Amino acid sequence: ITVEAPESTDTLSAVTVNCSLIDFVESQTISWSITNVAGVSTISSSTSGFTISSLTSYSNYLEEGRYRCTAGQASHLSVIQSPVAEVNLIGFLEPPRDTILEQGHSGEMEFTARLDSDSQVVCNNGISATTAVNEGVSRVTLEFNDVMETMTVTCQVTRNNHVIATAEALLFVVDSPQITVPASSIVYGNVLVASLTTTYLSSIPSIHWTVNGVRTSATTSTTSGSALTSQLRWPAITDLVISATVHHYDLGRVAMATEHVTVHGVERVDGPDVAVVGGSYNLTCVVVDTNRQVEEVVWTLDGEMIGSASVQETTHTENKIHSVLTLPYLSEADYGVYVCGAAFSDGSLSSYTHYLVQSTECTVPEIPNALYPAGAPEIIEHTGTLEVVCGEDTIIMQCRLGSWDTTIISCPAISEALLIQLVTGICVMVVCLVVALTALLVYKKNKRERAVSPEARPDTVMDFKMRLQRDGFISNPVLQSTTNGDIIDDEDEMERELTAISTH
Repeated sequence: ITVEAPESTDTLSAVTVNCSLIDFVESQTISWSITNVAGVSTISSSTSGFTISSLTSYSNYLEEGRYRCTAGQASHLSVIQSPVAEVNLIGFLEPPRDTILEQGHSGEMEFTARLDSDSQVVCNNGISATTAVNEGVSRVTLEFNDVMETMTVTCQVTRNNHVIATAEALLFVVDSPQITVPASSIVYGNVLVASLTTTYLSSIPSIHWTVNGVRTSATTSTTSGSALTSQLRWPAITDLVISATVHHYDLGRVAMATEHVTVHGVERVDGPDVAVVGGSYNLTCVVVDTNRQVEEVVWTLDGEMIGSASVQETTHTENKIHSVLTLPYLSEADYGVYVCGAAFSDGSLSSYTHYLVQSTECTVPEIPNALYPAGAPEIIEHTGTLEVVCGEDTIIMQCRLGSWDTTIISCPAISEALLIQLVTGICVMVVCLVVALTALLVYKKNKRERAVSPEARPDTVMDFKMRLQRDGFISNPVLQSTTNGDIIDDEDEMERELTAISTH
C-alpha cells in the first residue's frame, strides 16, 4: 500500500490523502481506513480517497499530523498498513477582515497565519509587520497612513514562490463628517438648514446634533446606497454653534463636526400696541448687524413709505442699530401695520412687523380760546365726558371708542374793547386796594391815645371860655354873636380851638 499527501496545504482548503493498493485484484473487496498516527482521530471509508476538513482556528490542529492507510479484506483476516504520510497545514488561520477608516486618518488591519521557514505573507497594500505568536503561528499587522479612498487589500501565503493561500479584505474609507450650511450668517428669524452626510459599510451609524450645547431631535435622516444624510432645521434668533456627533458601529469610533453661524437682521420693534388719538408715539427698531454692513433702515405704514423726517434718531451700540420713529401727534390715519426693514450690503433683506391699534380712550383736545375746568385729566376713558367753555357757551363732549362725539375747531376770541375794559377795571381795583392799605398803615402809625384823663374843672365851660378869650387865647368873639347861626358857627370854631389847646 502506498499513501500520497501534499507536503503543505492551505489551512482553509480541504486536505486529500490518497491510498493505493499494489497488485490489487479487482474481484477482491477491500475496506480502507486512515488513522492519525497520534491516535487523535480516525476516519473510515470504503473508497481509496480520504478528505480531511480544513482548519478554521489555529488553536486546534486535529487535521494536521502523520497519517497511515490500512487495507483489509473481509474474507481474509490479514490487515495491510501503508507507510506514514505527513500532512502540514500552511496558510491563514484568521484571515484579514474588512476594516473601516475615517478619511485622511491612519489605521491598521491584523490577521494570523501558519507559516514555516520557507513560507511568507505578501500583501498588495499597506506596510506589513510580522510577529511570531508561537511555533508556526504569526500575527501580521498592516499599517495604512492618510487613507483617502476605499481599497481592496489582497494578501497571499507563498512557499518557494508558489501561492499556497489567498485572502482579500476591504479597507472601507468613510468621509470625515462635515456640516454644510447655506452661509456663515443667516437673516434673523429665518430657519437654518444644516446637513451632514457620512458613508458606512454595513451598520448604519447614528448622528446626534447639539445647538449651543443643547442636544436636539429636530432632525431628519435619509440613506442612499452606503451614505447617510442627516438634516437639522433650527430657527435663527441668536448666534449658533452647531455640532454633530457620528457614531460608527463598524468603525468602533466617534467623529464630530462643528460649525458656527452668526445672525443678522431686524431683531424686534419696541413700542406699545395700543395708543390714543392725539398723543405722541415712538417706535424703536433694533437691527442686529454682525459685520454685515447695513446699508439702509426704512419704515413703512400699510405698505407706504414713511418719510425720513419722522425718524428721530439712529444710534449704533455694539453689533446693533436702533432706529427710532417718532409721531408727535397721532391721528386716525396713523393706525395700521408698521414694518421696519433693513437692507444689507450682501443683498440680504430683513424686516419686522408691528401692529398699532386705536385705544378706546380719548386725549383732551387742544382747542384755541377754549377754557377747561381746573384739574381736568389729560386722558378721558370711554363714555367719559369733558366740559369745555367756548366763548359764551359751555359744551359737553363725550368720548366714544377713542373719538369725541363733538369736534371743535376753535372758540371765538375775546373782543379787544372788552379786553381793555377788563384790564382797566382790574388795574383800578389794584390801585384802590394799594391806597386803602397805605392809609390804614399811616393811620395806625400816627394814632395817639391819652396818657392821663382830664381832671374835673371847678368852673363852668362858659366861664372857662370867657377867661380864655379875655386872656387872648381865643380870638373868635363868641359872646358878641347876635344870631343863633353865628353863635353855632362860632361855637364850632371855638370847640376846635379848645381841642387844639387841650392837646398841647
